[in-house]
Amino acid sequence: MEAGAGRVASPLARWHLGLAVGCAVLLGAGAVAFRLRAPKTVAPPPPSVTASASAGPVERNYPQWDSVPNEALPPASELAPGTLRILVVGDSVAKFLGNSMRFRQATAQAFVAQRGVGSCSIHPADDGSSCASDWASDVAELHPDVTFVILGGGFLGPKTCEVPWRKSYAERLTSLLRSIAGDAGTIVLALVPYPGERWRTKETLASVRCFNDELTKVATSEHVDTVDLIGHVCPTTDCIQTSEGWPVRNDGLHFDGPGSFETADWTLAELRRIAAKKAP
Repeated sequence: MEAGAGRVASPLARWHLGLAVGCAVLLGAGAVAFRLRAPKTVAPPPPSVTASASAGPVERNYPQWDSVPNEALPPASELAPGTLRILVVGDSVAKFLGNSMRFRQATAQAFVAQRGVGSCSIHPADDGSSCASDWASDVAELHPDVTFVILGGGFLGPKTCEVPWRKSYAERLTSLLRSIAGDAGTIVLALVPYPGERWRTKETLASVRCFNDELTKVATSEHVDTVDLIGHVCPTTDCIQTSEGWPVRNDGLHFDGPGSFETADWTLAELRRIAAKKAP
């Protein structure tokens, strides 16, 4: 039988042809499947953890002179180690110099609470108030390292050099110092400078000398140190008037403004020296 375009293949030929076609289809599908299958990936190892550089201690934001009220004295746990905690008490001279000391406290690694009272004496007034009315409660509340007592002497009069006045004042001051001794830390008395001209009368210079003599006697009997403020500010009776071009005492009595900073720095250094000497 002749082969031709319209010739029908034998059954065996058709079987061979179908087998070939089927194999081709299977092989083609496998190839396609192989091409479509996502290649297997291996996850990269986790990044190695390296030790970070030592960060060092975190700097604390300790209270600053203006971050708490002037009469406040933070506990030692809130201040930088080694900070000297100072309470200033007394009259208006204490109030003004205490404020200047507080402004300059960082130079001496100190913190100052100022609780001076203006226009008063340590003797009780008719209403029972005095410069010293709150000394006992102040030290009991704050437990300072140093209590600095400044009694400026602006209102000293002709009786200051008389024996009865001196005796009465010494007895009152002695009683006050003993009443605060348990909580006051190291107690220091200021020997007060001569006031300026507008505060002077013909008795003033002698009155200040008598007053400081009595303060020195009380300090000696009570084993209390003194800061020679008069020697620093008034090496002569004229006293030092200016510091770096600014008045040391604007009104002749009260330490205030930039001119008081040198006195404040010197006083803080003296208190630190005394406290170090008293330390066990």
